[in-house]
Amino acid sequence: MKIFSINIPSIRTPRTIQENTPRQILPQEPVQDVFQRSIKKFPDFKCDTADSSTPGYMTIVNKRHKDRMAKYGTKEKLPPAREVTKKEFQAMNDVQYELGEYINLQKKLKENKPLNEKEEKFLVSVLNQMKPAEKNTVLWRAVGIYDGFEEQIKNGIMKLDCLSSTNAKYDDFFDFWKPSSYIKKDNKTVEKEGYILKFNVPKGTKMLDCNATYKNTYTRMPSEVILPPSLWQVDSIDNDLKVIELSPLKNN
Repeated sequence: MKIFSINIPSIRTPRTIQENTPRQILPQEPVQDVFQRSIKKFPDFKCDTADSSTPGYMTIVNKRHKDRMAKYGTKEKLPPAREVTKKEFQAMNDVQYELGEYINLQKKLKENKPLNEKEEKFLVSVLNQMKPAEKNTVLWRAVGIYDGFEEQIKNGIMKLDCLSSTNAKYDDFFDFWKPSSYIKKDNKTVEKEGYILKFNVPKGTKMLDCNATYKNTYTRMPSEVILPPSLWQVDSIDNDLKVIELSPLKNN
């Protein structure tokens, strides 16, 4: 039986994944052990973003986006897409075009439940095409407010439970204009502004860089980068721009 090795820098003990068998990707250590490390915490953090019931909501959102673009937008072109093997390109194509259909897979990963054969095969193919980053880089992800989000930030640790799509360019993804989610407020459903995650990714971190081509066929979003399930520590919070800066969880 073939064994696939996963190397995630933020995990203390290297783990393996075995085809068609239940497995866990995140660390097996108790949560309290993680929190006992010398992690910077943010006990006063509150998700105090605006929502659609706030007067001038769209004006606030548009100004925030404009200010973020002024600070983080580059307008620089990505390097030419590198050539990859058919197998590597297929893994990228699968994760970009089929990830939206794998809602159950993502849900199972979050709840740490066994995957079926098709889900396991898909996950293994993606993880095994991940390559170490050749240099230090910055990746971006837009997130809405979800259950447990505020508590994670307060504790200084952000957990990516499943495969997570990020972007190598801040100004290359429309969702960065208005990260949001829907919440209940005063018995009504309102849109609440979310946050931008800024991942400071060190050289050597495993990831799936989709800026690639096979026989001149380009992927849908050239600047997309897929991160594996992993743990990240909160380094800083920009409350004006609603940007949370992260780096891989260090083993203290």
